[in-house]
Amino acid sequence: LVYKRKGENGKALAYISQALKTRESILGKLDSRTAESYNNLGTLYANMGDTDKAIDFTKKTVEIKKETIRKEKIGTAVSYNNLAVLYEEDGEYQKAINNYLKALTINESVWGKNHKVTQQNYKNIALLYYTMGKYKEAQRYAKLAQKETEIELEDITVVE
Repeated sequence: LVYKRKGENGKALAYISQALKTRESILGKLDSRTAESYNNLGTLYANMGDTDKAIDFTKKTVEIKKETIRKEKIGTAVSYNNLAVLYEEDGEYQKAINNYLKALTINESVWGKNHKVTQQNYKNIALLYYTMGKYKEAQRYAKLAQKETEIELEDITVVE
């Protein structure tokens, strides 16, 4: 991770890949610490601009977390959110929405509708629906985000 922070991506990739191999051989493929290595690789590839590889590694993180911890756990929601961000950056908006909604379902059940994490979910979904031209959905989630907190969003007007 030090190499990643210093921008030495090649060295970071080598060390994180080795950590993944070690964790898989010692802990197994379905261990939460193995998922951390996949997540680190996904983050590194995203920082390097390789969204396809970032998505692949983040998907693996989600799958491991779904198997190793309850689906309602916060870590799984974070991974769904990370995957949504990657899909959004890649222009795959429907896949992004699907993952944001999975994260939202977990966050609502764990944190409730008023928590800042859930509120950020509402905001992310509203903005993405707006980008997609789905103004009614954008407005719906924008209202949810504004309902309980003072999150400032641009006015979203429904055009019919």
